Amino acid sequence: MVAYKAPVDEYMFVLHELLRIQDFAHVPGFENVSEELTRQILEGAATFCEEVLQPLNQVGDEQGCVLENGVVRTPDGFAAAYQQYCDAGWNKLAAPEEHRGGGLPGVVALPVSEFSVSANAGLALYSGLTNAAHDTLARSGAAWMQEHIRPQMIEGRWTGTMCLTEPHCGTDLRLMKTKAYEQPDGTYGVTGTKIFISGGDYDLSENIIHLGLAKLPNAEGTFVDDLSTVNFFMIPKFSVDPATGKMLGRNGVCVGGVEKKMGIKGNATCVLNFEDAVAYRLAGRDQKSGARSSSAGMAGMSGQGARLVISSRKAADLEEAKTHLSEVGIEVDYVRDAAGHEPRHGYRRDLAGNPHQDRERRLSSVGADAIDALLRRGLAVVPRSHRQPRLSKAAVRPQGIARRTVRGAIVWQKASA
Repeated sequence: MVAYKAPVDEYMFVLHELLRIQDFAHVPGFENVSEELTRQILEGAATFCEEVLQPLNQVGDEQGCVLENGVVRTPDGFAAAYQQYCDAGWNKLAAPEEHRGGGLPGVVALPVSEFSVSANAGLALYSGLTNAAHDTLARSGAAWMQEHIRPQMIEGRWTGTMCLTEPHCGTDLRLMKTKAYEQPDGTYGVTGTKIFISGGDYDLSENIIHLGLAKLPNAEGTFVDDLSTVNFFMIPKFSVDPATGKMLGRNGVCVGGVEKKMGIKGNATCVLNFEDAVAYRLAGRDQKSGARSSSAGMAGMSGQGARLVISSRKAADLEEAKTHLSEVGIEVDYVRDAAGHEPRHGYRRDLAGNPHQDRERRLSSVGADAIDALLRRGLAVVPRSHRQPRLSKAAVRPQGIARRTVRGAIVWQKASA
């Protein structure tokens, strides 16, 4: 089994020599950032990822996730490693201090995310998806969600997903069939099916908070193919008492199956069935969540709903960019080794290179390093501009070149044998 070596020195150079984040002391969150603190965090996270997460990577691919008696079981060792990850606080470095988070800027927490995904993408994505979900709740959840749900998610005791795609509906949300009916107590009953839900169900946490799209009836009480009726809801796996935050009985959410998709088999990608599940409508900061409205669609896609979906996708896109960045780094290492160069992250493969491979290696390496610095630059300015960079697509090209080069090196090796 190959060994993983986290690129601590490379990150130290980007953060403190290139970006000079120590000079941002006047920006909230950066007051205590120093080179010494950053190195302590990165070296600690690197050790954990190299010694705990990475050895389980192959286990995750070999065993995968299994649906047993309505519950998805993760591979051996995943639950214990996830608990250690949360106990050490690696999942909440950038979370607010008032919710028991680390309070560090995202640009410092980003390397830890990359280390985790590079070492074991299947396991690390459970935490990454949760971060995107509770970040969305921070902007759209009611006061009781901020008090009772977000802290549980930040601690890692509860986790989160985003449920958007349906069997017949990917990007055209007008075709959605998942429906929401308002109840007398102000909650909603959601019924429908979602597919390709990463981290849809598993045995790592006590509760899973699903953020999902569903349609409300229009003013005439009928469901139509109109974006103005699409709304965003919080749907817990186990119902939660809004007054106390106490976890109640099982909600109307069940697993229809574990998807058979390639890669990251240690991450449970599920079909989820919602059967009159108790849900809470999410709203923007300027609109009380769960409030009644006589207008059709209420916080629909034409207003609050659109902004919520976009903001949630921004958070998810940032996680996706981190994943691409991690994969690029690993694949560039394969390429460098195939071309006879020392790998950046410590991976070694017995591949023979040819003259053509060197050009591809240089392209993928330069692309990876550029995206690496660009992503950190984008995160460094987020506290000042409150905007997130859309970089996941930018990382795809060097990643594709890297993969093509590895495949070419393997073919060359076989042809030369």
